Amino acid sequence: MMKDFSDRSLLQEEQVRLEMQIQRLSTPLRLEKPIEQLKWETQETEEMLNSLHETMAGIHMSLHSGSPNGMDDHSNDDEFAEDEPRNHPEKK
Repeated sequence: MMKDFSDRSLLQEEQVRLEMQIQRLSTPLRLEKPIEQLKWETQETEEMLNSLHETMAGIHMSLHSGSPNGMDDHSNDDEFAEDEPRNHPEKK
């Protein structure tokens, strides 16, 4: 959506906002955590999101499956159990 810049003060405000954004984007980033830890946290987050999506899909299917109370009989709850504890890299 295009902004209306017919008012000169709005144009100046937008110019200042864009200049500040350019300055922020051109400043090198400083990582607060080691890259390996960020990769591990990203993978962990993706796994949790995938699990959440599966759970949400299961709930959606249960709600629309015609089950008496809208829930599964939980006969496959072991599907979501972890086989082994996760390896957590030591924090530095």
